[in-house]
Amino acid sequence: MSTATESGKVWAVDADGHVLEPPHALPDYIDPKFRDRAPRIVERDGAEYWEGDHWTRFTVDTTGSTNFRATALPGSAGVAKWSESSYSGDGMPNYSHANPASFHAEPRLKVMDDEGFSSAFLYPTLGLAFVPELEYGSALNRAYNDWLADYCSTDPRRLYGVAAVHLGDPEGAAAELERCVVRHGFRAAFLRPCLYDPDKQWWDEFYEPFWAKCEELDVAIGFHPFPTDTMPGAGKHFRLFEPNPTEIFFRTPFIHPVDNMFTLGSLISGGVLERHPGLRIGILEASGGWLVPFLERLDHRFEHLGHTMSDRMTLKPSEYFRRQCWISFDPDEQTIELTARIVGADRIIVGSDFPHPDAFYPNFVGMLVDAMPNLSAEQRGQILGDSARAFYKVDAP
Repeated sequence: MSTATESGKVWAVDADGHVLEPPHALPDYIDPKFRDRAPRIVERDGAEYWEGDHWTRFTVDTTGSTNFRATALPGSAGVAKWSESSYSGDGMPNYSHANPASFHAEPRLKVMDDEGFSSAFLYPTLGLAFVPELEYGSALNRAYNDWLADYCSTDPRRLYGVAAVHLGDPEGAAAELERCVVRHGFRAAFLRPCLYDPDKQWWDEFYEPFWAKCEELDVAIGFHPFPTDTMPGAGKHFRLFEPNPTEIFFRTPFIHPVDNMFTLGSLISGGVLERHPGLRIGILEASGGWLVPFLERLDHRFEHLGHTMSDRMTLKPSEYFRRQCWISFDPDEQTIELTARIVGADRIIVGSDFPHPDAFYPNFVGMLVDAMPNLSAEQRGQILGDSARAFYKVDAP
């Protein structure tokens, strides 16, 4: 599908959509060794609860409870606000009552048709959380990846899976990524923009096997933040996990861009992009308006101290970004036109965040078009889809 059809409908590529992990299926996909531990939902007294070693066990829980209610909030697309009852879980609908497009491809394709998304690249939801136990976490990722491949097989020209890997073992992550590329046709891997080992910076040799494999396979890396676990990042550093309205309000707007600033700056200044010029990096769900001043400050620093970085950087930071990086914008950001003019519309992608509660749904594409009236048709076409196709290197509709 093109950016606009004869009927006048505008289409876009969803570079950052989500699925909800299935409530019952993962035990069928996981290595039998871990079947009893696989996340699954059980019903008690009319409410749904997670059992097994599910992702919620590895997020911050200040109540001390092991009785994790499974609510539909993660998949409640279009929720206008979070009430106190929504936050506490009281009276919330069960997880399996989330938008069916969260779990099933056919209703997802219907939503995409209605919204004007010609294709979508799909990231996890609960699986954004870090599972520190390497062997189990890796097995859980494999099971999720296989389930996601089945989800996308309904229409592989429009639905694209993004592989979940455990970077606590870079060689194992590289092997899982290769399996997903060869077996399932995946074109990207998902990483958190937080250090997987607090003692190893992003430029550490520890991660080299994974960067090299991504370059060899010619796949993209989408850095997607998550605000509620204990990976080394802004949330942990500033103790933003306590369950009160201030932390809930402040957590995501702060953690998402700060973690991505740290990761982007580390990959550039640490020489990762210099050593691996074929890497393609996507900065996701962190807003985009901070990018221009951030790159300006890095470039200014390079002018004064670049001679001390000659073994890591031969280009200005903004030049590395222009060569290898993309950033996603929300449709209500007033800085999208400015960034398109300064950094380039070909570096801007967009993601719906559907079916999450803070998704811009419905009418994402309409809002996006309204946000860029002063850009050229070519620039709008890049932001609506061509940039995402270039980032993921797929001939998606």
